[in-house]
Amino acid sequence: LDLGCGTGKSFRTIRKYEPNKYLGIDLDVNNCIKCIQKYCYNINNKNYFFPANLKEDWNSHENNWYNFDFSIIYDYIICNFSIMHFFVDIFWDQVNKVSRKGTKMMFNVVNKNALKKMNIGNSYLYLDDQNVKYYFEHVHTKEMEEKFISTDIIDRTLKLYDWKIINEYQEKSGFESYYTWYIIEKN
Repeated sequence: LDLGCGTGKSFRTIRKYEPNKYLGIDLDVNNCIKCIQKYCYNINNKNYFFPANLKEDWNSHENNWYNFDFSIIYDYIICNFSIMHFFVDIFWDQVNKVSRKGTKMMFNVVNKNALKKMNIGNSYLYLDDQNVKYYFEHVHTKEMEEKFISTDIIDRTLKLYDWKIINEYQEKSGFESYYTWYIIEKN
């Protein structure tokens, strides 16, 4: 289950492992259409992409063409460069519906290294109070902002929803050092 799948970059790697099922979900309908055109030459029950607002009921998107089946349990969940956009209670409630003991989930968030502004050409990222502000020249037309998710918030949320951290990784330098990657497991 790839939550916030964007343009499907993770799917390029995941499909090499021939999963029994892959489902990519993104708020942006255009991203989902592009992923279907690029990766799903014929729509089937094995690999699929559809739009949903992950901060709300996953079946409530105004352009929804697929009903999310909460009876299907996923072994692996990915939120690569996306969880900060839907790190809310209803998200965790729905993740728990499609998880079981041992389900693994990978996500990454901006860390406190962003207290020092990172500049690469005209692109930048920094932590301003409780918000992360960023602009990546090759992607954005204006400055973007998202909520900063601290380690305290992560710890409290994982405890509340019965998950545990099994691995935490952060690069020592460069752009990647501004992010911490977590692998968590459902208790």
